[in-house]
Amino acid sequence: AVVSTQSGHYGRGDEFIVLYGFMPCKGTLFNVKCDPIHEFGENHYNEILFNPQGNMVGLCGFGNLRGKIKFYDTENNKLLSDFVAADATFFEWAPCGDVFITGTLSPRLRQDNEFKLWDVSGKILHHYQVPTDETQLWQLMWINPATLLPPPVVPRPATSKEIAAGKPQAYRPPGSRQGPAAATRSLLPNVQGGVYKPGSDAQRNQPSRQAQKNQRKRENRAKQIEDEKNAVPEPTMQDLQSTIVDEREKKVRNLKKKLHQIEKLKGQVAQGKTLEKNQMDKIASENDLIEEIKRLEL
Repeated sequence: AVVSTQSGHYGRGDEFIVLYGFMPCKGTLFNVKCDPIHEFGENHYNEILFNPQGNMVGLCGFGNLRGKIKFYDTENNKLLSDFVAADATFFEWAPCGDVFITGTLSPRLRQDNEFKLWDVSGKILHHYQVPTDETQLWQLMWINPATLLPPPVVPRPATSKEIAAGKPQAYRPPGSRQGPAAATRSLLPNVQGGVYKPGSDAQRNQPSRQAQKNQRKRENRAKQIEDEKNAVPEPTMQDLQSTIVDEREKKVRNLKKKLHQIEKLKGQVAQGKTLEKNQMDKIASENDLIEEIKRLEL
């Protein structure tokens, strides 16, 4: 057998209808255990359409079928009406649940487009047909009932105090959620009326004087070690001498670099190249540079 379609009862949700088999197909109502409850017989059906309230259902044959419609009461499965909506390609219940609309729409059928308003007995309440074949009807839609109601009142913006009051609060233990007094009673059971009793649990839980003294020593020692790590050592005489030697060697290297540049310039003069004034001045300072290097290397 070929299962055509199935649908559940929107009202109860514990039963469903199945259309199965070749045309003309069979329609059967099942419970959640898939036990058959009621047989709707054989007919040319391809759709199961419950009204929004779920107390009526239509077994229909649209599209390439003749438009057969049978309505049943879902409470006792009694037949309410049996009629034909010829050439119907569209079906939709009204929100009220006791009337519905059918239509012949494009592009399924491009001629004789129309729509009809029915009640469940098969009586046509309204019929509209498109005037000419040049005009086509493509869609039908019920107006949303919410658009018929007045708009809701827009609430005023929340104040900063209201926003702050709505923020999540810090966690408080169960014993301290009823105010300071409750917290005092839970933490200090031997404190009554704000009067402390010697030998209470609060006193026994406090560290001894020696323990407090040892804790302070540990903290001071840790601070001293941290200060020693961060302290900058003072330079020694050997460090100062090394610094002076490094500066002297650095200056000698710079002077020798200038002598090397002078040798290059003298080579250019020997080749007959004309130099700039600042380059000739650099060549003239050669003897002074040599004397400065000798003085620094002593």
